[in-house]
Amino acid sequence: MSGRNLVGYAGAPPHPHWPGDARVAVQFLLNVEEGAESTVLNGDVGSEAYLHELPGRPVRNGERDLSIEGMYEYGARAGVWRLLALFGDRGLPLTAFACGRALELNPAIGRALADAGHEIAGHGYRWLDYHHVTEDVEREHIRRTRDIIQQLCGRPPVGWYTGRVSLNTRRLLREAGGLLYDSDAYNDDLPYWLPDAHDAGAPHLVIPYTLVNNDARYLLPHGLANGDDFLRLLTDAFDQLWAEGERSPKLMSIGLHARISGHPARAGAVARFLDYVQAREQVWICRREEIARHWLATHPAPDTQP
Repeated sequence: MSGRNLVGYAGAPPHPHWPGDARVAVQFLLNVEEGAESTVLNGDVGSEAYLHELPGRPVRNGERDLSIEGMYEYGARAGVWRLLALFGDRGLPLTAFACGRALELNPAIGRALADAGHEIAGHGYRWLDYHHVTEDVEREHIRRTRDIIQQLCGRPPVGWYTGRVSLNTRRLLREAGGLLYDSDAYNDDLPYWLPDAHDAGAPHLVIPYTLVNNDARYLLPHGLANGDDFLRLLTDAFDQLWAEGERSPKLMSIGLHARISGHPARAGAVARFLDYVQAREQVWICRREEIARHWLATHPAPDTQP
């Protein structure tokens, strides 16, 4: 067996019956990674090489890269507060994918997210590629991140997105228990149950994420040039899903980063898209936890998978 599922819902997805008869469920993700990136200050061999404003910059081994550190610091010092204000002014919810180390270094972010009623999901302890991390260390990172979120935010996470996973990540999360879902998948427009949902002792729900409706594309070669590009990307995706939603509603995930969309040159695109979706009818803007609980109630795990 290949261990892959290329069939999915085979062109006949279930009707999600979103609340309010919504044609699209819109879910915003704020990735909180600043401070958890690679740096010798965190015991790493070199500087961060991924998702900063200087793509292709060589890693500095054995020393700090103050420019890259500063770009990450911008997200924690300024960008996150700008984005939270955009959502707060409109009374809109989001889910934060939060690295444990990032919350350790800036606990005010975790408290602000909790006080505003946003969901705080786990995003690993470090902003690392866990493919290179031993199983014991990854297990400890999961435990530590859950404890940090509980202590700072008042409750443990019920969702998780590591991002750069290892072959052990999902198994370790299921062994740890306590989660409603994970989002380490990019393969569908709707939640789904794992084919082996009952093998690990409990059903396991996957709510897929996306790297398409994602501001990371600003920092990729031949990516987005300005906020208008991002706004067009998001509105095109939304309009397509809203049209399909007359017969077959779907989920639209939008990934944001404080060090990217938190800049003044880009935050306006987020604001305009928030206003765009708020002005449309039959749209459910929600937290990821709400999607999981709705799916559990409306489409509970079947005993067998097709």
